[in-house]
Amino acid sequence: MHKLHELLRMGDLAAFVGIVDDGGFAESARRRGVSASTLSRSVTRLEEQLKVTLLRRTTRSVEITPKVPLFWLRRAEFWTAAKPCKRSQPADRPPQDRFA
Repeated sequence: MHKLHELLRMGDLAAFVGIVDDGGFAESARRRGVSASTLSRSVTRLEEQLKVTLLRRTTRSVEITPKVPLFWLRRAEFWTAAKPCKRSQPADRPPQDRFA
């Protein structure tokens, strides 16, 4: 049986993270030099794979749905707490969860 992270395309997951971190599709697309429609397709693929709506989209805003787990929203806090336990990641480097 495949693990969930093996089934998901990491680029789609990174697109979702970027959109949430940047506060929307337009800003995330601008920062990464891609189109908003490219990011939208990535999130749609991710939602289809997970069989859940992650973002509620309108022409003017993006909202995280209640289906997004609390640990995901608070991942920076968990990363900080786990950092001393993770030997492969230098202590002075933040996690690389954004896409280029």
